[in-house]
Amino acid sequence: MATVTDNIWKTAQGFEPRPSRDPVCSSDDSFPRLELRASWSKSCGDRREAPAAAHLPTAVMRRFPGPSHRACCVTARLRTEGPRGHVPCATQPPFFIRRCSTVAGQCGAGWLLRFGCAPAARRGVDHATRAAAAAAAAEKVFISPVQTPPLLAAEMRPLPTWTCTCLAAASLAMLAGGASGANILGVFWFVAPSHFSMFGRLFRELAARGHNVTVLSHFPLKDPLPNYTDINIAGSMLTYADNVTMELVLDIQGMTGMWSDWQQVLAMCFDAHQHPEVRRLAHSRDHYDLVVAEIFYADCLAALAHKFGAPLVGIISSMAMPWAHDRMGNPDNPAYMDSINFASSAPFTFWQRLQNTCWYVFMRFGNWWISERVVDPLASDLFGEDFPPTSELVRNTSLVLVNSHWSTGGPFPRVPGLVEVGGLHVGQPAPLPQELEAWLDGSPQGVVYFSLGTMVRPDTFSPQKLRAVLDAFSRLQQRVLWRADPDRLPELPPNVLARRWLPQNDVLNHPNVRVFITHSGLMGTQEAVAAGVPMLCMPMFADQFLNADRVVAAGHGLKLLYQDLSRESLSDALHQLLDDSRYRERARQLAVLFWDRPRPPLEEAVYWLEYVLRHRGAPHLRSAALDLSWHQHLLLDVAALVVGAAAAALGLLCLLLRKAASLLPRASTGAPKQKAS
Repeated sequence: MATVTDNIWKTAQGFEPRPSRDPVCSSDDSFPRLELRASWSKSCGDRREAPAAAHLPTAVMRRFPGPSHRACCVTARLRTEGPRGHVPCATQPPFFIRRCSTVAGQCGAGWLLRFGCAPAARRGVDHATRAAAAAAAAEKVFISPVQTPPLLAAEMRPLPTWTCTCLAAASLAMLAGGASGANILGVFWFVAPSHFSMFGRLFRELAARGHNVTVLSHFPLKDPLPNYTDINIAGSMLTYADNVTMELVLDIQGMTGMWSDWQQVLAMCFDAHQHPEVRRLAHSRDHYDLVVAEIFYADCLAALAHKFGAPLVGIISSMAMPWAHDRMGNPDNPAYMDSINFASSAPFTFWQRLQNTCWYVFMRFGNWWISERVVDPLASDLFGEDFPPTSELVRNTSLVLVNSHWSTGGPFPRVPGLVEVGGLHVGQPAPLPQELEAWLDGSPQGVVYFSLGTMVRPDTFSPQKLRAVLDAFSRLQQRVLWRADPDRLPELPPNVLARRWLPQNDVLNHPNVRVFITHSGLMGTQEAVAAGVPMLCMPMFADQFLNADRVVAAGHGLKLLYQDLSRESLSDALHQLLDDSRYRERARQLAVLFWDRPRPPLEEAVYWLEYVLRHRGAPHLRSAALDLSWHQHLLLDVAALVVGAAAAALGLLCLLLRKAASLLPRASTGAPKQKAS
C-alpha cells in the first residue's frame, strides 16, 4: 500500500509548479497556495514522519494524536492557478492556521494550513519559525488573523522553489489517495446569460476544488471539465439575448410591466417542469449532499432539495428580494431598505418612503400569488400530491448568497445565513485580442465604452435618438467602443468601433477606458466599480433604475434616461464625466472599498457552501424569527395586549371617576340636613 510519504517522493521528481499570475507578486516571490487538511481516522496508511530532507514543515507529515487512539491523516491540495478575482496576495496573511471541526463518526476535517505569498520586502522569518508554527498546530493551538501569537507576528519570507515543489507534490499525493468531494446540484432554470455568469463561475470553482457538481441550466460548458456534469435544457424556452427592442423596453417599465414580466417567468417555470430532463431528474434516485437554486420571481424547482433530502442554498444574481429575507428571518423594512424595482435609493423622503412601501407590498403580493397559485400545483404534478407547499420548503433554506456589497448598495442588517458575495462573477482581467488592444492603445485621449448588456438591441432606438447618439460620438476627441451588431447599425463615425461581442471586464480594465455608458445592469455596474471606471447610466427596466440612482448618489456617474436622450444631453453628460476628475477619483475610491474584504467574493461563497456541507445544513444558523407567525413577528399580539391593558386601565379609571363623581352630590346634600335637625 502506497503511503503518503511515498506518494510525495514519487511525484516530486520533475514537478514544476506554475507561477502565480498575480501582478502584486514578482516571479521570484510568487508561489502557489497550498491547503493542507488533516482528518481523524483509524489508519492513515503512513505512521512515519517525513524525512528531514523533505524540508516540509513538521505539521505536514506529522502524525497527530487523536481521540479514541485515532491518527490524524494529512492530505494536501495545491491551487496552482493564478489568483483570478482574488485579493492580491500581498494583502493575505502569509501564514494561517485554522482549526476545523470534525464530523462525528466520519473522517472529517481536522486542521487547515494555508501558505500565502509575500512581497519581496518581507523578510525575517526562518525555517525554524515555520517549524515552530507547525509544531504549534500539532499541539492544537488555534491561530487566526485576529489573534496571532508573537511567533507569527514577524513578516514571512517568501517560500523558495524547493518548498513549492514539495507542497505541489503533497497536493498530488492527496489526489492519488482518492479524496472525493460532495455531490452538489445546481438548479438554474431561468434563461439569462448575465445571471449564469455568476452561477457558472461558482460551480466551476467548486468542481476545481474536487466537488462533484451537476448543473441544470441553459448554458452547458463548451469544453468539459472534470467533476462537472451538465443537465442541458437549452432551447426549451424563449431567450431574450440580443432580442429585446426599445418598444418592448418601454412597455415593461413600471408596475404593469413588472406584472407582465412575472407572467413570462411563470411561463418559463411551467416549461421547466415539463422538460424531459427535469422530469428525469425529479424521478431519479441520485444522491446529492447540497442543492443550490436560484432565487428569482418564482422559486421554481427549489423543491428538488426536499426531494433529495439535501440542504437548500439560495443564490441571487441581484440584491436580496423581500422573499429572500423572509426565508432567513432577516429584517426587511421599506422605511430604510431599497426595493429592487423602485428607482430611488435610501435615505428616503416621506413620499419616497410611501412609494417604496407600495412597491414592497406589491412585490410581496406578487410572490405570494405565484407561489400559491402557480408553483405549488406544478410541484405537486412533478413530485406528487402530498408534496409540501413551496412557501414551507423555502423556509428551511440553510444559506442565501446575495450579489450585493455594502460599498455599492449600502449596508443593511443581515443574519449570518445571508451572505453578500457581490462581484463573484468578476475575475482577473485577461489579455485582450491583439487587434482590440492596439485600437484601445491608439487613443491617447481615452476611450468611451458603450454597452446595453446582453438583451437590449441599440439598433432599435428611434431614428432620431440613434442619430443623436452617432452625432454626439462623432464630436468626441475620444474613441468609442460599442458593443452592438455593426450589421444592424447605420454608417459609424471614424472614431467608433462596433463589435457584436466584447470581453467587457477585460475592456473596462484597460487603462485608456475613461467612461462606461451602461444600461445599469448589476453585473456590468459591479464590473465598472471593480475597475474604477465612471459611468453614464441609461437604465431600461427592472433594477436598472435603482442601480443608476445608486451610482449618481455615490458620486461616480451620471444618469440619462432614454426619454431625455438627445445630441446635446449625451454630449454634455460625456464631457462632464471626461473633464471633471472628481468622478474618476470617486470611482477609484469605490474600487478600493469594493475589494477591501476579509475574503474575495468567490472564496466567500465557496467557504459558506462548504460550511453548510460540513455542518449538515447548519441548522444553528436558523433565526428564531422563522418560528413566529406574521403577527408575532410584528409584535401585534404584544401591541394588542398593551393597548388592551391600557384601554382596560383607562376604562377602569373612568368608572372610578364616575363613581366618585356620583358620590360627591350626596355628600354635599347630606351635610345641611344634619345641621337642620
